Amino acid sequence: VGEMGSILRFDGTTWMPMTSNTVRTLIAIWGAKATTSTSATTIVAAGAAGTVQRYDGSDWQAAPNTPLNGLTLRGVWTSGTRTVAVGINSSSMAVIATTEAAGWNTQTASPMYLQSVWGVADDNIYAVGAGGTIMQFDGARWMPMTSGTQQPLQAVSGTTTNVYVVGNVGTILRLGVN
Repeated sequence: VGEMGSILRFDGTTWMPMTSNTVRTLIAIWGAKATTSTSATTIVAAGAAGTVQRYDGSDWQAAPNTPLNGLTLRGVWTSGTRTVAVGINSSSMAVIATTEAAGWNTQTASPMYLQSVWGVADDNIYAVGAGGTIMQFDGARWMPMTSGTQQPLQAVSGTTTNVYVVGNVGTILRLGVN
């Protein structure tokens, strides 16, 4: 994903452009593999001006009730049933936007930006960012975690048993998941 809504898809041989139906810059993309034989893989992209695009298997369209005005979304994750986007608001505060039954719920998370988000499940999601910030969502609320570093954290990913975080100056963190 990139500037002016550009999205490229790799078919195994060649990168091919896709029509995103937005001219806003897209910064992050995530796909959730289908969990049942009747559900399709869910892919979402997010970026400038609170833009969130969803791929339905044939076309990219704006996710319901977006854009989230005044937000720059730097990371996005979806389970297929819940989508979480993280970034910064117009006041330079970290923001977390989560899909809920009635639309998007946005909240200020910390005085520093958030860069990346990843989850094990809808009730076990992690977000990382500036100043060594790590936040965890337990299904009910976001709580700060101690990272042991002040370095900016750039990405989070993992498995069902481990969460991995990488950041500036060679920072690598691992958290065991229960």
